[in-house]
Amino acid sequence: MGRLVVHLTRFAGAIAAIGAVAYTINAMTRTGGYVTVTVLSLRTGVPLAGSSAVRRRESVLDVWGSTLAEQFLSRADVLLAGLSAGVAALLLPAVLRALMAGRPLGRGEAARLGWIALAVTVAVVAGPWLTRTATAAVIDRAGLGSTFAPASGAEWGAGWPVAALLLVLAVAARAGARRTEAAEAASAG
Repeated sequence: MGRLVVHLTRFAGAIAAIGAVAYTINAMTRTGGYVTVTVLSLRTGVPLAGSSAVRRRESVLDVWGSTLAEQFLSRADVLLAGLSAGVAALLLPAVLRALMAGRPLGRGEAARLGWIALAVTVAVVAGPWLTRTATAAVIDRAGLGSTFAPASGAEWGAGWPVAALLLVLAVAARAGARRTEAAEAASAG
């Protein structure tokens, strides 16, 4: 059962990383076409082309004539989340094997948890910021700055608890590893 869990973890991480990279590359092949960004309407009831009007405060905007950078950055949150899952899938199996074997977590496992926490933090902070940067560039290029602003990036809230929990777990594992090493040194000496 333990080997299955390790293999499923690796498989899920690989699928997430490959899927995120493919999704981003696919967006970049659409350079010159529509780029999709999430915006906040500065005013409601604003008429758009045709018979459309903005009725909600936050909406999705498709703007023609995208640049390569806009397409790439508009998917940066997905890319970094997928790569973060890939990093976790590479580092987590050693931690899982130690736990399933009933061994205390050592310095290596603590370091792995710390690296996973760092990867999640980068995805949580940089992903929405880069996506917001793309949205600002699209709004500016289309001359819609008086009507729209980049969405707030409120999606940050979902990843912070995960990153914080992983960091606390890494610190606790490191403290436990030090205590185990000290006890082993005391009993050997």
